[in-house]
Amino acid sequence: MKTETCFFTLLCVSMIFLEALTLIGERVCGFQTSTRGAMVVLAQYKEDTTWAMRLEDECDVEVRVYQSANHRDPYFVENLGGEAAKYFTAIEDVYDDDEPPPYLLFLHAHETSWHNGVNATEYICSDAWRVIGGNNVGNDDPRSLTYGERKHFVHFPSTRVIRVLRRGSTVAAVFIADKRKNGKLKPWFATNNLRQRVSITARVAKIKDSLRGLYFDSECCGQFSTSFPAIKRRPKSFYQRMRKWVTSKGDSIHSNKNQHKPTVEKAKGLEPLWSVIFDATPLHFDTKLTGSFASVVKVELEKQAKKVATEKAKALRRRRSRRSTKVT
Repeated sequence: MKTETCFFTLLCVSMIFLEALTLIGERVCGFQTSTRGAMVVLAQYKEDTTWAMRLEDECDVEVRVYQSANHRDPYFVENLGGEAAKYFTAIEDVYDDDEPPPYLLFLHAHETSWHNGVNATEYICSDAWRVIGGNNVGNDDPRSLTYGERKHFVHFPSTRVIRVLRRGSTVAAVFIADKRKNGKLKPWFATNNLRQRVSITARVAKIKDSLRGLYFDSECCGQFSTSFPAIKRRPKSFYQRMRKWVTSKGDSIHSNKNQHKPTVEKAKGLEPLWSVIFDATPLHFDTKLTGSFASVVKVELEKQAKKVATEKAKALRRRRSRRSTKVT
């Protein structure tokens, strides 16, 4: 009996000792999974994402593919609301984590694209996306990209820039400029549909008063990195509300025919507003119009004013026509 008791005691002590050695080995030798440098959120429909799977080991990131192809696979999101619905879902998933990722990269699921200024693999494995925790040291120019990086937000480099022009707290116009190979911008051109989309999105997100400067810039096309503290600046309910809106019916800018279903227009309207949502300095902003851009703005606003006047005149003629018809 004593022999069995001693053997049992020895066995228990040995198990505890081995467990302690394992724990020490994990900490000293690196067997335990280390905290990832960032989480990469890929918004996928049916794109091939095998290119991203090797990055977990090579680049110290966690990769999550939020996809719409198979509801049986992990991180399924119904194919509504473009990449925005997947981004908001990912934020909700990590919002209450005890050990959240310090940074999150929100990208499309393709490694290369016409609108990507750099290869996604090269970007993820670099430090270009790494944002600093709000320490505005070394660069006090609010128009520079590095200033924006120090404010918890970095745009993914693209081949196109979107410029939002304000009038008070409303969006007056939206312009686009494509980049040349040397990085300089081609001439700006206005896009009225995008102006309406951005206006609707700013209203729904209730961020009209947060728009900075007379105009501000962002990179196309809804790809960026941000820090977890920046995400936590807004309550979880904000992201839930935005996800529901992005995937809901209505708010189409075109006509009543699109009001019965969600459209990609809402995700398009969010593209230049992501930095505003995370309370970051835009890629560039200014308080006055200068140079050739001032001429482009003048032409566009005159065109808008003429269109409004024409529509009002047509409406007035229709009302007069109806009145004369009733009289006769």
